[in-house]
Amino acid sequence: MANQLELIPLDQYHDDSLEVVEKIEIWQDQIPSSPREWDNLSEMVIRKVMDFRGDRQVCDDQMQALITRCKGLPDWESGNYPEYDDLVERYDNDEISEWEYKAELQSLTDKYKQDPLVWLPVYALIHSGIWLSTTTSFNGYTCQWDTSFAGIVYVENYKIIEEYGDLSADSRSKAITYLEFEVKTYEQYLQGDIYGFTTLDAEGDAIDSCGGFFGSDPMSNGMSEHIEYQYHDLLKQAAENIKNG
Repeated sequence: MANQLELIPLDQYHDDSLEVVEKIEIWQDQIPSSPREWDNLSEMVIRKVMDFRGDRQVCDDQMQALITRCKGLPDWESGNYPEYDDLVERYDNDEISEWEYKAELQSLTDKYKQDPLVWLPVYALIHSGIWLSTTTSFNGYTCQWDTSFAGIVYVENYKIIEEYGDLSADSRSKAITYLEFEVKTYEQYLQGDIYGFTTLDAEGDAIDSCGGFFGSDPMSNGMSEHIEYQYHDLLKQAAENIKNG
């Protein structure tokens, strides 16, 4: 009877011809790429008064116009709606009553409104660092004095269709979750919460090195996927070392 081949789980496989890792060092990545340079689902637009830019920065008037567009409403101040301009003129000249003005305005709004985009506000807490959130709560902490409306993050409807197949409530909910993830990732970049690792042999010489891992937990930030299973205890110890300074 032929010998059966013993299958070894991939996460336990080790090639003895490879160099043996004796130590792992984790270090803060000082030259990471900005996540806003990635192929993102969203566009993050930040007010010019802020010290960080997202994808681009705009003045407050432009920000308000963008929010109006995200809501699917016409931007009456753009000058692109002669019917609205005529309505305002007739109202200013007392040719129609306030009730008639409001009724006609609602009719125009219904005529020109479009499907709203998926978007979220971005708030910044700036105090010895920068924290970002899509609410005014930052990991359960609030501070009205140091918190500002920084901008918005949004995604075009065609991108939601490309990514999730349609514009259903479920697809929009998935898009919102991903926008929150992108804001969190950008916060990690602004805080310098990005790390790398170096594996060392018995002589202290580097075997492998890689950076660009977002977040300090090597078991969830992708770092552990680059290191063989039998060295994960060394990886965890390296994380404790950098945590404890």
